[in-house]
Amino acid sequence: VPDPEKPLSGFKLKCLYDKEQKGPVTEIDCIMGHIISAIGQKIYVWSFLNNDLVGVAFIDTQIYIHSISVIKNFVLYADITKSISLLTFDKECKTLSVISRDYEPMEVYRCEYVVDGTNLGFMVSDSNCNLVIYSYQPDAVESQGGMKLIRKSDINIGAHVNAFFRTGIRIHDGTILGTTPSR
Repeated sequence: VPDPEKPLSGFKLKCLYDKEQKGPVTEIDCIMGHIISAIGQKIYVWSFLNNDLVGVAFIDTQIYIHSISVIKNFVLYADITKSISLLTFDKECKTLSVISRDYEPMEVYRCEYVVDGTNLGFMVSDSNCNLVIYSYQPDAVESQGGMKLIRKSDINIGAHVNAFFRTGIRIHDGTILGTTPSR
């Protein structure tokens, strides 16, 4: 319902939850019907029940988490000095588990998924003005059984990137880039 004094504002925000946390809340997203947040070096998964947040799962990470990206039950997060890691959330067991990570130190600005058809990669921007692309390939020897993300590409763009926006790209025949058109 718009405010009579501001007829162009048809939407209002209502605070449903407000509580002091034990550190700075640096990122919030949703995962499988739950809320996921980064608070300092911890990542929490919450349920909103009876106007209160109830902890479902958490994981301690390395230094300081400032970027989270979620697809389905996968969580890609960036540590301020320790690069990126890939987690999975098991809704039935209520656990967050590390799948793989990059072991080389990197001052990450932002991380995001790169989806190319059925392939999934991870893009990172860093303090050296680089865009770095990683992949998860558990069958590759250099991934040490899937524990290590494989660095696929480095691109120096000469500027700092602080945000990514993931979108599907359509080519001239209406298909989404990276998929096979149906005939």
